Amino acid sequence: MQKGNRWPDFTPPAARLFRRYRGRFLHCRSQFLGVPLSYDIPLMTALILIQPLVPAEAFLPMVNLMFAALAVAHVASVRVPSPNNAMYLAITVFAVGASAVLAQRGLS
Repeated sequence: MQKGNRWPDFTPPAARLFRRYRGRFLHCRSQFLGVPLSYDIPLMTALILIQPLVPAEAFLPMVNLMFAALAVAHVASVRVPSPNNAMYLAITVFAVGASAVLAQRGLS
């Protein structure tokens, strides 16, 4: 019996999920269609950070309007580029800084 590749045209069903079988452009996602849901958390954090600066009766309507606008943006046909490494770094720095401020505010 001959050694080597017995079935040169056979592709395992799960292999279609891998990059080398799908090609470079089908594998990487360079854009989102609509604003991603992950943008809600930094926005809510920013709103909580500015809450002491906003009158109490205006804060809840402001939050409701912001999330209504985000709900429309999530389903809109807007192309949003995927975050690159610098953006992930900025998001991480913002998250750590905002968490520190909110923790300090909670302790006092």
